[in-house]
Amino acid sequence: MDTHQRRALIETLPNPRSSPDYVMEVTEDIGEPDTHALRITLRLVPDKLIVQPRTLPGYLSALWETKTDSLEETAALLLEDLSDQAVPRWIEVRVAKALSRGVGEHAVVLEDCQPNWSNPSLLARLRPL
Repeated sequence: MDTHQRRALIETLPNPRSSPDYVMEVTEDIGEPDTHALRITLRLVPDKLIVQPRTLPGYLSALWETKTDSLEETAALLLEDLSDQAVPRWIEVRVAKALSRGVGEHAVVLEDCQPNWSNPSLLARLRPL
């Protein structure tokens, strides 16, 4: 599946409430548990569009099938895809994978925001991922 087809799986709707800023958070597991599945956590402050959470499992399955060389590359694709489709004011993605024998995990957290957007009091209230 190419980038355009994968991104088309992310459905958006008009944001019914663009003010005040608020955070949307979604956590999904992808892949089979015995194959070192990934846990994906998305947090974003919507702008004009909101992401339809019910469409994320299909999109994440397509992302799982996309061959990447690292967890970092997977997280970057996720950030780029969601930023392209939803154009959020702020976005944070966390991609984590359990290490062998369930001991520890490897996690990558990426963040981006629109130029000139700032709401430090909102972000300060978020629990660390």
